[in-house]
Amino acid sequence: MKSINLNDSGKEYIKKVDDVYKVESRERILQEFIIGPFIQSLLPDKDVVPVDTKVSGKIHNYELYCGKYGYTKNNKTIITTETPDLCISNDWIWLNDGKSRKDYIATVEIKTVYSNNEYWISPGYINNYICFENEIENVIQFINDNMLKKDCHGDFIYVNDDEIEKSLSKQIGIHLRGIDKVIATDAVRWVFFYKDANGCRSLPPIDLGKRNCKKSRKYYKHESIEWFTQDVIMKGRKLETLLKNYELLKYVIQEFCNRDISEMNELTNIINRRIEK
Repeated sequence: MKSINLNDSGKEYIKKVDDVYKVESRERILQEFIIGPFIQSLLPDKDVVPVDTKVSGKIHNYELYCGKYGYTKNNKTIITTETPDLCISNDWIWLNDGKSRKDYIATVEIKTVYSNNEYWISPGYINNYICFENEIENVIQFINDNMLKKDCHGDFIYVNDDEIEKSLSKQIGIHLRGIDKVIATDAVRWVFFYKDANGCRSLPPIDLGKRNCKKSRKYYKHESIEWFTQDVIMKGRKLETLLKNYELLKYVIQEFCNRDISEMNELTNIINRRIEK
């Protein structure tokens, strides 16, 4: 398996993602060979750092970019931080007590296409019909109704987190407690969540393909990816095969990480004009 890089075309993106999924189903492999290198190649002036494994100790302040959640243990509410998979930052440093939240741009939550339905990012299809989907509108509503509520002091409410269903929506909501921008992806669908004064919002999702599935007891199981491609024909001859929305995806990742939250509506309009169905 080869890591992806900036000069890869959409055709090479397809091959490398397929190569990973042929031999691995672990999120960490997708993170190290595809998602991390891909984002880093698009943001050469930023640091894209794996933070999925939390290290005990006080030398690193996770609260600068991680959200907190609460769970019950021995009838006591424990408040702790939940780490995403990647952190995108300016001038990353492990000994970060002297840094501020402004040094951190976004975090990334990665799921594989083999995840349980509740954690699916791209929807699953059977015979061209969606069999299960975490619809973006429902994710946003869940986050605003459950994860971003505050008490009378303006603090997030953590005490009931362990009673809320385990789901992608819950994870994204916890991340948004700690940072204003979160990217969620399985390399097929990319979703860009952000938080403004009105709560959680998102850009239009960018789909590079669709996932074909089969029914298996409680869950649906992933079978294959059908990539959205388009052949370039000139004088009756095929010159190349393009991956739809691949160039748009690269643009959006860069703009999402570099633009201010106040400019997200403008970015949404750009995506809606340029996205290929």
